[in-house]
Amino acid sequence: MDIALVEIMGVVLVLVYVERDQQIRVISLRRASKQERIRFVMPNSSKTNWSKVQHEASNDAPVLWDTESDVYNPNDEDAVNAFWETALITSPARRGKNRQPIKEQIAIRFSADVLQAFRASGKGWQTRMDEALKDWLKTHSPVS
Repeated sequence: MDIALVEIMGVVLVLVYVERDQQIRVISLRRASKQERIRFVMPNSSKTNWSKVQHEASNDAPVLWDTESDVYNPNDEDAVNAFWETALITSPARRGKNRQPIKEQIAIRFSADVLQAFRASGKGWQTRMDEALKDWLKTHSPVS
């Protein structure tokens, strides 16, 4: 897996990709953070092999693609445009299980036997404990 910083229309983007059998597959594309732009964008120091890029561009050879695994034909301009018109590019900060509602992290003490019982239930024990407390609140008042 390789990472590249690219500039498109004045916007610096982080491109994560893999190269296999003369094919490049994009894994992620997002706007570069300020720290990434400062840390990685250095004037007059490009790691890009521009002669290779120019040579490949001048050949104008069709991009190899797999009809079963690739979403569209990268050699068909209409297919490329149709894909990017409907593509959804998301920020990693907006992903994850705890998206809504956001959970609050606290420090709390439980009896050892209660913790042991929930931990013994395996992965996801904290979520199950949260659900058990929510069920308890349906029939009890938290204020005595």
